[in-house]
Amino acid sequence: MSSAASGGGGGSSPVPPHKGRLIALHGNGTSSGILKLQIATLQQHLSRAGYLLEFVDGTFTCEPSAIVKQYFPRGPFLHYAAKLDDKDQVTAESTPPGPISDLWRYENLERAATLVEEEVLRRSSSVPVVGVVGFSQGANLAAYLVARASCGKGQFALQPAPSMGVLHGLGVAVLMSPIKFGWMLQPDIKSAFEAAPIDAAVAIVVGAQDPARDRGEKMLEYFDASRRTFHEHSRGHQPLPSDREEKLALTKELTDFICAHV
Repeated sequence: MSSAASGGGGGSSPVPPHKGRLIALHGNGTSSGILKLQIATLQQHLSRAGYLLEFVDGTFTCEPSAIVKQYFPRGPFLHYAAKLDDKDQVTAESTPPGPISDLWRYENLERAATLVEEEVLRRSSSVPVVGVVGFSQGANLAAYLVARASCGKGQFALQPAPSMGVLHGLGVAVLMSPIKFGWMLQPDIKSAFEAAPIDAAVAIVVGAQDPARDRGEKMLEYFDASRRTFHEHSRGHQPLPSDREEKLALTKELTDFICAHV
């Protein structure tokens, strides 16, 4: 599923030519349709600036959280990669000592990243992919996508082959409620983060009331200090604040950041 915000009719200002696309990745147990509702204000700001959001659904169905069911009862409920069972992780040789939260691993996250890239490339477009936006699990996957691109791996490496026709690259990322958990230590994942600083500009957004707030802020350490920014809104584990004025101010800041770093 893809989405391009369109301009208004009648007397509204014309939408500028499309400068680039940003992959948009949803949270665990939600969908692209739900993310569109959650970040509609950001999508509108980006559209006016000439950027499209390319929404990609997770491949697998899963059980949503109770709060997701409460607000979005119709689904679909999807994710990109399943969380491995804690009991399986505790016995794994690669498990480091530490709190149980540090044991959080994903199943086949590298494959999930490849599926996202393949889906985006399957959609015919002359508009280049320039970055990625993600929330929660989608933010974690987005972080991995830019990390491996920075290492010259994946379909959106920052020095792509001319044979691709349209030159793509993941030079900017907006990570909303990312979580630095043990998944970053998985053998097939950690090498991309060990090459830090990641060669991409990043804006990290967390909620002040989010229990994982501090783990989101810790993601900053993987990016160059001169090309990163940190934003904290007043709510919990959600991509943008609920208050209209606060949301407008934050989405303008994020849009300006993206425009400055593409």
